[in-house]
Amino acid sequence: MRTVIGQRLPLAPRLRQVLYRPRRGLGPPVWVDAAGFDIRDHVRAQPVPAPGDETVLLQVCAGLNTGRMDRSRPLWQVWLLTGLAEGRAGLFIRLHHVVADGIAALALLGRCSTLIPRPPLRRRGPGRRNRSRLHASWRPTCCAGQRVPWPGPRPGCGIPQR
Repeated sequence: MRTVIGQRLPLAPRLRQVLYRPRRGLGPPVWVDAAGFDIRDHVRAQPVPAPGDETVLLQVCAGLNTGRMDRSRPLWQVWLLTGLAEGRAGLFIRLHHVVADGIAALALLGRCSTLIPRPPLRRRGPGRRNRSRLHASWRPTCCAGQRVPWPGPRPGCGIPQR
């Protein structure tokens, strides 16, 4: 997992940067590349104690989500949670809101975490746009590679209805 995320980090440069605050009067904070960036500080594995059910998983996630992140490093962490029931594994992602918030966070993480290659989107016919492009790109993929059902956009959100 470290290898895959490490190879895709150039697609999301913010994940290799820290917020630098110059002395007072010298300008606003700016994003700069982190010195000595090491993917091992950000992508880790954590075993989930037996029985590996949802209750134990939530307790592990709550423990991983405590404490402040080290501001001298990029403000994100990914934990592979092994040992879940039925041979499953989980993924816990911790991302500070200063790096990205909401939809921007999903896009940022999507650039680094797509493990299953997807075919390029094509036009449906001459002069007709592929209206499902936005819908398909934002719908998450579950572990089995199947699409998670999505009811569609809310009315008035600016996304064309099907």
